[in-house]
Amino acid sequence: MPRTVKPKIAATVETEPKTKSKSRSKVIPKKIYLQYAGKEIEEDVLMEKFKFEWCKENKITEIKDLKIYYNVDDEKAYFVANEAITIIIDFE
Repeated sequence: MPRTVKPKIAATVETEPKTKSKSRSKVIPKKIYLQYAGKEIEEDVLMEKFKFEWCKENKITEIKDLKIYYNVDDEKAYFVANEAITIIIDFE
């Protein structure tokens, strides 16, 4: 009679302790003020005027990136949205 041999199954399981990384980036509240020749303009004012002009023909959700250039000599803000669309707003 043939002898049946049961195969031995050996398994080792190594577990590494799970570490949860709780790195949260802290948002620092900011306000930007531009002052020149006794005049002052806030970032919030620039953004409100930009949004008003932008929403005449576009949706806010269409903005991928926005760069703001403020020329203090001309008192004009140049808004470049999505690397292509420029809106100029006069603040005189």
